[in-house]
Amino acid sequence: MQIAGIDVLGMLSRNWELTLGGVVLLALAIWTFQEREEGDSAGETVDAVGGRAEGAAGGILSGTRALLLSLLAIVGTVVAEVMQLFNDLGSLIDTAPLLAGHLAYGLLSLFGVELGIPRERLGIAFLGITVIALVWGVAEARSRRRSFA
Repeated sequence: MQIAGIDVLGMLSRNWELTLGGVVLLALAIWTFQEREEGDSAGETVDAVGGRAEGAAGGILSGTRALLLSLLAIVGTVVAEVMQLFNDLGSLIDTAPLLAGHLAYGLLSLFGVELGIPRERLGIAFLGITVIALVWGVAEARSRRRSFA
């Protein structure tokens, strides 16, 4: 929004501290004029304006608390789900180590793409994880056969 060739919204957003201070001062001025009566002393007016300011700040703080509690609940739910996922993957290692190895490689690849790890290194990691998973699977199968014999 431009007024007389000045980008007002841009100016207000760049100077948000001054904008916030101006809004607070404007609210205090309006409350002062609303609370000031003929017979009131300055102290009574200050007390009345202070009470209104305290009520407004309390409302903002209670809204902020509700927002923070909601965000904490969401984060707690996500953390619980991720922990359940790792628990399920841990049981998957015992039952299907090759599949678990390939899932680990998929996660490694995902993070490797994000971190810029070359594909050659990811290929070597894939082979290493596959070999480890196969050896682990063979060892598990042998131990199961021994326990049945």
